[in-house]
Amino acid sequence: MTAMVKEAEAAGVPWWMVLIEGIALGILGLLLLASPGMSTFLLVQFVGIYWLVAGIFKIISIFLDSSGWG
Repeated sequence: MTAMVKEAEAAGVPWWMVLIEGIALGILGLLLLASPGMSTFLLVQFVGIYWLVAGIFKIISIFLDSSGWG
């Protein structure tokens, strides 16, 4: 665990971000164990919406910053 925190700090990630990620993943793991069907459904919905929004922003950023074109 300490090695992960030191690696995250070296990458510029604050310690509290690693803590929040650990807590969120722990809760997600418990939900998946307690109710796998509903948790999986909600997880897929969340990831789908995230990818949709991230894709839209990525497409918009391509047109706003044309320095990476061809």
